[in-house]
Amino acid sequence: MSHPHLDPTSVRNPSLSLSLDPDAAKLPQLIDNVVILAFEAQKAFIERFGGLPQWGVDLDAQLLWLEGEQGRAEFVPFFLGTAAEGSDTWMWGWNNINGFSASVVGIANDVLAFGEHFAEQALTVAQQPLDAANRVAQGLPALQPDVSLVRVCVLAAQALSGIAAPVWYVAKAAPGSDAWFLLSNPAQFALPPATFLPTLAALTDALAVGAITHGAAALAGYASRREGVALIEEGPNLVLRLTDGDIRVTLDDRGRITRMNGTAGASAPQPPAESRPGLLRRMFGR
Repeated sequence: MSHPHLDPTSVRNPSLSLSLDPDAAKLPQLIDNVVILAFEAQKAFIERFGGLPQWGVDLDAQLLWLEGEQGRAEFVPFFLGTAAEGSDTWMWGWNNINGFSASVVGIANDVLAFGEHFAEQALTVAQQPLDAANRVAQGLPALQPDVSLVRVCVLAAQALSGIAAPVWYVAKAAPGSDAWFLLSNPAQFALPPATFLPTLAALTDALAVGAITHGAAALAGYASRREGVALIEEGPNLVLRLTDGDIRVTLDDRGRITRMNGTAGASAPQPPAESRPGLLRRMFGR
């Protein structure tokens, strides 16, 4: 069953606010703010919809659907950009060579506005190489080791999207070219209350791929975006307090997470804090 009245303006929060350190680089802060939530949401999305192997998209109607024997799911897609294997480049959706509607490229345009305000070249150069050496040769900023440009671009978009459960979807646009979207439809997909095991898994996965720059910022970002999660200082440690347990984190003097341990079990309620391989890819890639 289709949803012809799925409204793109209803699936984003226009009152999104971010707290950024004026003396630190802005792009890593942006990514830290959303990275744990992004990994949690993506895993939940794949677990729920990975069994729908067919997809289709109508960008005139701003509708993307997944379907299979288990049913059909529909989402509002926001086009972020394309990664091309032949040229080994990323092209931002805000470049909009296909003339998509302002709504379809709305999140990409927000990324551009952020990048222009803070002079972040990774967000403001329309087409740029994925290869680290080629980036340096063209005078573009180097990325963190083992962190791909696609990951950086998609996480930046997730941070600015205003989507409560921001998830990406990658579709084959042409041979050797992948189109990247953010999807949203709260009526179809929303995260349950944050609990110990999914949160710990998301934090562990984000650390494993080097996506977290500053541990305290990542934890604070998660607590600010997930209702019912509190971030507490406990001596030298930071504690994420969830409805069913605590995750205790130790940082080094550079703000990196060096140790984690947790306790699963009932916690006192806290007020809200101020792939499947192939079609759906578990990890970011080219």
